[in-house]
Amino acid sequence: MKRIFLASVLAIFSAGIVASSAAAESTLERIKRTGVVQIGFSNEKPYSFKQPDGSLAGVDYELARAAFAKLGVHTVDGVAVKFSTLIPGLKAGHFDAIAAGLFIRPDRCAEIAFAEPHIQIADAITVQKGNPKNIHSYDDVLKNPTIKIGTQQGSASRKDFERLGIPESQLVVFQDFPEVFFALKSGRVDLTTSTIFAANESIAADGGKSVERATPFTLPVFDGKPSINYLGFGFRKDDQDLVTAFNGALRAFRGTPDYEAILAKYSVTSADVPSPDVKLADICKE
Repeated sequence: MKRIFLASVLAIFSAGIVASSAAAESTLERIKRTGVVQIGFSNEKPYSFKQPDGSLAGVDYELARAAFAKLGVHTVDGVAVKFSTLIPGLKAGHFDAIAAGLFIRPDRCAEIAFAEPHIQIADAITVQKGNPKNIHSYDDVLKNPTIKIGTQQGSASRKDFERLGIPESQLVVFQDFPEVFFALKSGRVDLTTSTIFAANESIAADGGKSVERATPFTLPVFDGKPSINYLGFGFRKDDQDLVTAFNGALRAFRGTPDYEAILAKYSVTSADVPSPDVKLADICKE
C-alpha cells in the first residue's frame, strides 16, 4: 500500500515538473524548437492574403517569413481571421504574431507589443465611379450629412473620424474590408477610407468599372501634422524577447537585395519605409 502511495506521489510530482517546464517555455523558444510560427492575418492585399492555390503572399507575410527565417524558423503558417479579432486572437494565443498591415496606435500599444514600424503610409479615399458627391476631403463629408462612410469594425480610421467630429450617423460599420468594398460598389455607402496600397489593389481588382480614387484628396491634419500611418507586426506583451529578436532580424534584412525585391513586388517604394529616426515609443505615446 505504501509503495502504491509513494508511486502515485512520484507520478504527480513528475507530471508537475513536466508541466512547469512546458509552461516556462517562451514563445520564442517554442518556435525555435519546432521551427514553426503562426501569424494572424485578415486576408487583405497587399499585406497578407491567400492566393487561389491556398498559399500565402503579401508584403507583411514575406517580410515576416524572411525575419523568422533569420531566427531559424522556416515554416510560417497563417490563421485567417476577421480584422476586428486580430488583437483578441493574438492575446488569446490563437497565433503567435500579427502580420496584417496593422496601424500602430496608442490604444493598440496598450494591448499588445509592436515591432518597430516597417512601413509608413497615408490614407486614400475610394469613391464610386465619377465621384458623384464630389468628395475630396473629410471637410466635404462634414458639410454633407447624406454622405455615408463604409468602415470596418476595429479599424483605426474610426478614431480619426471621431477626432474630426464625423458623427456616428454617417458611418456604416462592416466586419471586414471586402464587405466594405462591396457596399461601396453596390451604392450602400459613398466612400471608404483605406491605405493607398489597399485602395489601388481594390480598384485594380474591380477593373476601374465602378470605383475610383478620390483625387485630389486632402489628408486630415492632427496636432499640426498631416496624418501618416505607421504599420507594425504585433506580438503579445509577455513575448518581449520575441519582439527584440524579430526587430533585430528584420533590421538585418532591411536594405538587402531580397528585401528590396519584396517591396518592389508589392509596389512599396523606399519613400514608404520609415526613417530609422521614427521610433515605436514615440508613435505609441502620440
